[in-house]
Amino acid sequence: IGTILIGYYRGIATFVNTGIVFFILALVHVYWNTAVKFLPRSISLIVGGIVLIAGGIYLERKRREIINRMSENE
Repeated sequence: IGTILIGYYRGIATFVNTGIVFFILALVHVYWNTAVKFLPRSISLIVGGIVLIAGGIYLERKRREIINRMSENE
């Protein structure tokens, strides 16, 4: 999250993109560890997957918005 903020305030799109990639990898890591622990409870995994997909769509839209705002300020 810090890399995303630094990239946003300094206007460096590469930092924003890199920060988002690592943030998503951390979320997938936590989701995977949780999935292994609760494998018999598959309904929670399905709901969690839907939440992650929705979160990914939201993050992608916000990333594009941030990049557009940064390019407008230049």
